Amino acid sequence: MLKLKYVLTLEDVPGFNLIRVHSGVKIGDTRGCPLPGLATDMDTNSNFSVARSREALKRIHRILDPFFVEGEMDFGVEIWWEVRRELLIQFVKI
Repeated sequence: MLKLKYVLTLEDVPGFNLIRVHSGVKIGDTRGCPLPGLATDMDTNSNFSVARSREALKRIHRILDPFFVEGEMDFGVEIWWEVRRELLIQFVKI
């Protein structure tokens, strides 16, 4: 089981609230929250999935842990999140 000290919440995102960064694999694991992962995949029904999500979340926490002070409820770190559309699967005619 993944044990973390805090939940990552993105704030001040226009038009959104309660955005939490958490681990997950399938689209059903999220309602719009970003699921970190180290790879992506597609199942036989053409549904995308995230691979190694817990490992990715642990890496994010290792970066942010120095900002966390035990006993305090909140801490803030300014981040920039870039969203890009990229071709994940390339179909090649043989």
